[in-house]
Amino acid sequence: SAVHGAWVKGSSAGGNGDAPDLFWTNPQYHFTVRGSDDEVAKQTTLIASLIQKNRNNRIKIEIGVRIYQSSRPVIGQFNSTSAASLKLVDDSSLHHRREVSKRFQLSPGHYVIIPYTGKSDQESEFILRLYSEHPAEISQATF
Repeated sequence: SAVHGAWVKGSSAGGNGDAPDLFWTNPQYHFTVRGSDDEVAKQTTLIASLIQKNRNNRIKIEIGVRIYQSSRPVIGQFNSTSAASLKLVDDSSLHHRREVSKRFQLSPGHYVIIPYTGKSDQESEFILRLYSEHPAEISQATF
């Protein structure tokens, strides 16, 4: 699965979490990991790839992704208050590259993946791709 998105200054460019209220304005995407019936408890490998679109020879910004698990199906976008119900699964860390990829081991369940930048108000367009052993439908959260 792949989605196109953007960090927009003053709207959806919340940075790396140094300011929690701003972090939750970053684009958020929901997905569910389903195991096959005979593998309900087995973990699934998911590879997340975050790619900065062409920045016309401008310096690449630091980027990364975080994955959170939700105990129930996810509806809408989380903020710093509602995010207390989420469990941080893993973080790619920030990298000064055009593309950041990370392998995650996930149990069946509901997840939120958040692409983020090194600092708030940094603008760029991106593509987020998810590769998994089992189909994972991804959708963008809306306010």
